[in-house]
Amino acid sequence: MLRSLVGSEMCIRDRKELDYDPEHHVTHQIIQACARVEPRVLTAAVIKAQVGYRPFREGGIRVELEDTGGAQVVIHNYGHSDYGMGVCWGCAFEVVELLQTHLDT
Repeated sequence: MLRSLVGSEMCIRDRKELDYDPEHHVTHQIIQACARVEPRVLTAAVIKAQVGYRPFREGGIRVELEDTGGAQVVIHNYGHSDYGMGVCWGCAFEVVELLQTHLDT
C-alpha cells in the first residue's frame, strides 16, 4: 500500500479574505505534479485535502528576544511567509545566538 503526503504552495498576497476550503482543481494539479516523481500517487486515495496559509508580516521576519521580566524569555521567530524554507536555518541559528547571549549575561 502506498502511503504518502503530498503538498504544494502558492503565494497569494493580494487576497482580502483567506479561504480555507480546498479547491478540487488545485488538489488535482498537486497530484499530477507529484505523479511525475511517483506515478503511484495517481491511484492512491485522497484521504484529506487541507489548506494552510503561511503568515506574512508587513515588517518582515521577526526574530527577537523579549525579556518578560521573570524567569522566562520569549523568542519570537515568525513572519517567514512563502520563503520560510529558504531562511529557516539562518533564523534558527539566530534564535540560538539570541538565547546563548541571553544565558551568558
